[in-house]
Amino acid sequence: MTAWLSVVGLGDEGLDGVTPTARALVDQAEVLIGGARVFAMVPDDGRERLSWPNPLSAMIGKIAARRGQRICVLATGDPLHHGPYITLRGRRGGSALAAAAVNALSGPVP
Repeated sequence: MTAWLSVVGLGDEGLDGVTPTARALVDQAEVLIGGARVFAMVPDDGRERLSWPNPLSAMIGKIAARRGQRICVLATGDPLHHGPYITLRGRRGGSALAAAAVNALSGPVP
């Protein structure tokens, strides 16, 4: 299964602080999802940007409906700890995205 959904954590350095693999996932995404803080770290190049709602779980169905598009969810720090990755996958696999192939890369953690 090819991953179409990525979750990338950004530190204070923004894109300058991520690994080449994480940078490629951001650069190759057709759609970026995130909040104002992370969008300020990524130059606006015209790609579609979706601001996540509060709670983020309200976005799961919209993301699942875009299955097959290259989507990158941007977060601060480590999205694998208490961040969007946990919400997207579902704590017990109960999310519509639980079975999706997802690339997840943590950003620098202070």
